[in-house]
Amino acid sequence: MTEELNQTRSAELPGQGSLPGTIRPHLNRAEEVAAKEAEARAAAVRYADPTPPDIILSLDIETLALCNRPVITEIGLLGYDLDEDSLLDERHIHNYPIEPQQSLIPPRKIETQTLMYRVKSPRFARELELSSAPEFEDLASLCRNFITVFNQLTNHGKANYELVVARPQFDINAVETLLREVGLDSPWRYDTVVDVRTMLKRAGINPKNVPLPVGCVPHTAYGDARWQIDQYKAAIRG
Repeated sequence: MTEELNQTRSAELPGQGSLPGTIRPHLNRAEEVAAKEAEARAAAVRYADPTPPDIILSLDIETLALCNRPVITEIGLLGYDLDEDSLLDERHIHNYPIEPQQSLIPPRKIETQTLMYRVKSPRFARELELSSAPEFEDLASLCRNFITVFNQLTNHGKANYELVVARPQFDINAVETLLREVGLDSPWRYDTVVDVRTMLKRAGINPKNVPLPVGCVPHTAYGDARWQIDQYKAAIRG
């Protein structure tokens, strides 16, 4: 019976048996014309090409671990107007308290190797002092301020912007998890995040060959966020 049915289908649908058992409907002449016209209209559609951003936001964090949920000790967020070639006034440069992050369930992580590396910095003792607020509300308040500044810089996401990060797989994930853990959503669109290191690589530029801006200290949230802006500009210049 199955063989007869297959033979019947083959007879009814000549030339349509590229996939065994597949039944494809016959179209009458009017339907064929309509289908071809629809295909032609779809092929003629021209989607708008993306335009370069008007502003960039540069994000950098300092942490006590290199994992999915590290304790974050500092977040830097700077805005830069590419047309005016100048920093925007709004910014978020803050030390984040350690204890409330350790009180989350599960606690955010501190790794010995990262901690020992950070201890070598002469600024680390001061950073720990600035990250010593014990209250969870201090942490949540800082996160809310971060989002407020982001929205001010981007006009609540309506501006034509890109979010520039040197290692988004780490920094973006770390910030997003922290925001979720204090009950907040990340303010950026996923398609606005760009990796400045990848941009530099494609431009054939070693990031270390881009001069550190005057007055900036590397391995600080402000210093690295500011440096990333110059690296981004070097990459687009090629």
